[in-house]
Amino acid sequence: MLGKPQRAEQWVKMSGVFSVPYGAASVSIQLNQATRKDSPQNGSAARFMDVRMQLFPTEEAARAVVAQYQ
Repeated sequence: MLGKPQRAEQWVKMSGVFSVPYGAASVSIQLNQATRKDSPQNGSAARFMDVRMQLFPTEEAARAVVAQYQ
């Protein structure tokens, strides 16, 4: 997933829907800041707020919640 703010210090909403294999024992979420190769860093830091992970019985149910969030 990639957030593309129009300017530094702008917050953007991001979401994703991913399947979890049946019988999975755990799920890991990693939040990182990345820059494109050969792009200069503009000095802004990545900040994450209101991070959530929710499990749904179907993809359709997950996408419905994402649609409401956007």
